[in-house]
Amino acid sequence: MAATPASGSAGRSPRCRAASTCLSRTPSPRCSPWSTYRPPIRRRGPHAVVLVSPFHRRRPEDFHWDTAHHYLSVFQDVFDEALRLSSTRPLPADIRREMALVVRDGVGPYGWLRFYESYLRSPFVDLAGLDTPVLVVAGDGDRFAPPEDAEELAAALPHGRAVLLPDCGHFPMTERAGAFARVVHELLAEQWPAAFSPSTRAS
Repeated sequence: MAATPASGSAGRSPRCRAASTCLSRTPSPRCSPWSTYRPPIRRRGPHAVVLVSPFHRRRPEDFHWDTAHHYLSVFQDVFDEALRLSSTRPLPADIRREMALVVRDGVGPYGWLRFYESYLRSPFVDLAGLDTPVLVVAGDGDRFAPPEDAEELAAALPHGRAVLLPDCGHFPMTERAGAFARVVHELLAEQWPAAFSPSTRAS
Protein backbone atom coordinates (compact mmCIF):
# COMPACT_ATOMS: atom_id res chain seq x y z
CA MET A 1 0.00 0.00 0.00
CA ALA A 2 1.42 3.34 -0.90
CA ALA A 3 0.18 6.91 -0.56
CA THR A 4 0.33 8.63 -3.93
CA PRO A 5 -0.88 12.03 -5.08
CA ALA A 6 -4.35 12.31 -6.54
CA SER A 7 -4.71 13.79 -10.01
CA GLY A 8 -7.40 15.78 -11.81
CA SER A 9 -9.09 18.14 -9.37
CA ALA A 10 -11.72 19.46 -11.78
CA GLY A 11 -15.25 19.00 -10.49
CA ARG A 12 -14.17 18.07 -6.98
CA SER A 13 -15.35 19.69 -3.78
CA PRO A 14 -13.12 22.40 -2.21
CA ARG A 15 -12.10 19.95 0.52
CA CYS A 16 -11.05 17.32 -2.04
CA ARG A 17 -9.14 19.91 -4.09
CA ALA A 18 -7.35 21.09 -0.94
CA ALA A 19 -6.38 17.53 -0.04
CA SER A 20 -5.20 16.89 -3.60
CA THR A 21 -3.04 20.01 -3.49
CA CYS A 22 -1.47 18.98 -0.18
CA LEU A 23 -0.80 15.42 -1.38
CA SER A 24 1.04 16.74 -4.43
CA ARG A 25 3.50 18.67 -2.30
CA THR A 26 6.68 17.37 -0.70
CA PRO A 27 5.81 15.51 2.55
CA SER A 28 6.78 17.22 5.80
CA PRO A 29 8.22 14.74 8.31
CA ARG A 30 8.27 17.25 11.21
CA CYS A 31 8.72 15.27 14.45
CA SER A 32 7.62 11.91 13.05
CA PRO A 33 9.51 8.62 13.49
CA TRP A 34 10.90 9.34 10.03
CA SER A 35 12.39 12.70 11.09
CA THR A 36 15.67 12.01 9.27
CA TYR A 37 13.87 11.53 5.97
CA ARG A 38 14.49 14.27 3.39
CA PRO A 39 12.83 13.53 0.04
CA PRO A 40 14.80 14.48 -3.06
CA ILE A 41 13.43 17.11 -5.39
CA ARG A 42 10.88 15.80 -7.92
CA ARG A 43 10.76 12.31 -6.39
CA ARG A 44 9.21 9.65 -8.57
CA GLY A 45 7.26 6.82 -7.03
CA PRO A 46 5.51 6.64 -3.66
CA HIS A 47 6.26 9.06 -0.83
CA ALA A 48 5.38 6.44 1.80
CA VAL A 49 4.94 2.66 1.87
CA VAL A 50 3.03 0.25 4.10
CA LEU A 51 4.18 -3.39 4.26
CA VAL A 52 1.69 -5.82 5.81
CA SER A 53 2.81 -9.10 7.39
CA PRO A 54 5.91 -9.36 5.17
CA PHE A 55 7.79 -12.61 4.64
CA HIS A 56 11.39 -11.56 5.10
CA ARG A 57 14.60 -12.96 6.56
CA ARG A 58 17.66 -10.83 7.12
CA ARG A 59 20.31 -13.54 6.54
CA PRO A 60 20.52 -16.56 4.20
CA GLU A 61 21.58 -18.73 7.15
CA ASP A 62 18.20 -17.98 8.78
CA PHE A 63 16.71 -20.59 6.44
CA HIS A 64 16.96 -24.27 7.39
CA TRP A 65 15.40 -27.52 6.26
CA ASP A 66 13.00 -27.17 9.17
CA THR A 67 11.89 -23.82 7.71
CA ALA A 68 10.82 -25.46 4.45
CA HIS A 69 9.10 -28.28 6.34
CA HIS A 70 7.20 -25.76 8.47
CA TYR A 71 5.83 -23.85 5.49
CA LEU A 72 4.88 -27.04 3.71
CA SER A 73 2.91 -28.22 6.74
CA VAL A 74 1.09 -24.93 7.46
CA PHE A 75 0.43 -23.78 3.88
CA GLN A 76 -3.24 -24.73 4.04
CA ASP A 77 -3.55 -23.02 7.43
CA VAL A 78 -3.01 -19.62 5.79
CA PHE A 79 -6.09 -20.20 3.63
CA ASP A 80 -8.03 -21.55 6.62
CA GLU A 81 -7.33 -18.35 8.56
CA ALA A 82 -8.27 -16.19 5.58
CA LEU A 83 -11.57 -18.06 5.20
CA ARG A 84 -12.32 -17.72 8.91
CA LEU A 85 -11.82 -13.97 8.84
CA SER A 86 -13.52 -13.24 5.52
CA SER A 87 -16.63 -15.41 5.81
CA THR A 88 -19.83 -13.40 6.26
CA ARG A 89 -21.11 -16.10 8.64
CA PRO A 90 -19.19 -18.62 10.74
CA LEU A 91 -18.27 -21.81 8.92
CA PRO A 92 -17.99 -25.16 10.69
CA ALA A 93 -14.31 -25.89 11.26
CA ASP A 94 -14.36 -29.13 9.27
CA ILE A 95 -15.99 -27.51 6.24
CA ARG A 96 -13.61 -24.55 6.40
CA ARG A 97 -10.68 -26.95 6.58
CA GLU A 98 -11.87 -28.81 3.48
CA MET A 99 -12.25 -25.50 1.64
CA ALA A 100 -8.72 -24.50 2.64
CA LEU A 101 -7.37 -27.78 1.28
CA VAL A 102 -9.18 -27.17 -2.01
CA VAL A 103 -7.55 -23.72 -2.27
CA ARG A 104 -4.15 -25.20 -1.37
CA ASP A 105 -4.49 -27.86 -4.06
CA GLY A 106 -5.51 -25.18 -6.55
CA VAL A 107 -2.33 -23.25 -5.82
CA GLY A 108 -0.40 -26.49 -6.13
CA PRO A 109 3.25 -27.40 -5.57
CA TYR A 110 4.46 -24.95 -8.19
CA GLY A 111 2.62 -22.09 -6.51
CA TRP A 112 4.16 -23.04 -3.17
CA LEU A 113 7.62 -23.21 -4.76
CA ARG A 114 7.20 -19.72 -6.24
CA PHE A 115 6.27 -18.41 -2.78
CA TYR A 116 9.18 -20.11 -1.07
CA GLU A 117 11.65 -19.16 -3.78
CA SER A 118 10.71 -15.48 -3.30
CA TYR A 119 11.05 -15.90 0.46
CA LEU A 120 14.54 -17.39 0.03
CA ARG A 121 15.58 -14.33 -1.97
CA SER A 122 14.44 -11.84 0.68
CA PRO A 123 17.88 -11.56 2.40
CA PHE A 124 19.29 -10.20 -0.85
CA VAL A 125 16.79 -7.35 -1.27
CA ASP A 126 18.53 -3.94 -1.40
CA LEU A 127 16.83 -2.37 1.60
CA ALA A 128 19.18 0.61 1.59
CA GLY A 129 17.77 1.60 -1.80
CA LEU A 130 14.27 2.12 -0.37
CA ASP A 131 14.84 5.71 0.73
CA THR A 132 11.28 6.49 1.74
CA PRO A 133 9.27 6.13 4.99
CA VAL A 134 8.11 2.54 5.41
CA LEU A 135 5.57 1.36 7.96
CA VAL A 136 5.73 -2.39 8.63
CA VAL A 137 2.51 -3.70 10.21
CA ALA A 138 2.23 -7.24 11.55
CA GLY A 139 0.25 -9.22 14.10
CA ASP A 140 2.04 -10.31 17.25
CA GLY A 141 0.45 -13.75 16.87
CA ASP A 142 1.26 -14.34 13.20
CA ARG A 143 2.11 -18.04 12.75
CA PHE A 144 3.19 -17.64 9.15
CA ALA A 145 5.29 -14.46 8.87
CA PRO A 146 7.13 -14.23 12.21
CA PRO A 147 6.56 -10.81 13.86
CA GLU A 148 10.22 -10.62 14.91
CA ASP A 149 11.14 -10.73 11.21
CA ALA A 150 8.89 -7.72 10.62
CA GLU A 151 10.74 -5.86 13.37
CA GLU A 152 14.14 -6.78 11.90
CA LEU A 153 13.00 -5.67 8.46
CA ALA A 154 11.86 -2.28 9.78
CA ALA A 155 15.12 -1.84 11.70
CA ALA A 156 17.16 -2.54 8.55
CA LEU A 157 15.27 0.01 6.42
CA PRO A 158 16.67 3.56 6.28
CA HIS A 159 13.33 5.03 7.41
CA GLY A 160 11.43 2.02 8.71
CA ARG A 161 9.06 1.62 11.63
CA ALA A 162 7.38 -1.57 12.87
CA VAL A 163 4.00 -1.80 14.56
CA LEU A 164 2.88 -5.15 15.99
CA LEU A 165 -0.86 -5.29 16.61
CA PRO A 166 -1.78 -7.30 19.74
CA ASP A 167 -3.91 -10.46 19.59
CA CYS A 168 -3.63 -10.49 15.81
CA GLY A 169 -2.59 -13.03 13.21
CA HIS A 170 -1.49 -12.83 9.58
CA PHE A 171 -4.27 -10.54 8.29
CA PRO A 172 -4.27 -7.40 10.48
CA MET A 173 -6.20 -5.34 7.93
CA THR A 174 -9.13 -7.73 8.48
CA GLU A 175 -8.65 -9.01 12.01
CA ARG A 176 -7.82 -5.61 13.56
CA ALA A 177 -9.21 -3.26 10.92
CA GLY A 178 -9.67 -0.29 13.25
CA ALA A 179 -6.16 -0.45 14.72
CA PHE A 180 -4.70 -1.05 11.27
CA ALA A 181 -6.48 2.01 9.86
CA ARG A 182 -5.25 4.15 12.77
CA VAL A 183 -1.55 3.35 12.31
CA VAL A 184 -1.80 3.90 8.56
CA HIS A 185 -3.59 7.21 9.15
CA GLU A 186 -0.80 8.25 11.53
CA LEU A 187 1.75 7.66 8.78
CA LEU A 188 -0.27 9.71 6.30
CA ALA A 189 -0.90 12.50 8.82
CA GLU A 190 2.81 12.76 9.62
CA GLN A 191 3.75 12.91 5.95
CA TRP A 192 0.92 15.25 4.86
CA PRO A 193 -0.26 17.05 8.04
CA ALA A 194 -2.26 19.69 6.19
CA ALA A 195 -4.24 17.13 4.21
CA PHE A 196 -5.01 14.93 7.22
CA SER A 197 -5.56 17.53 9.92
CA PRO A 198 -8.96 17.57 11.68
CA SER A 199 -10.05 20.63 9.67
CA THR A 200 -9.84 18.67 6.40
CA ARG A 201 -11.85 15.67 7.57
CA ALA A 202 -15.50 15.20 6.79
CA SER A 203 -17.71 16.37 9.62
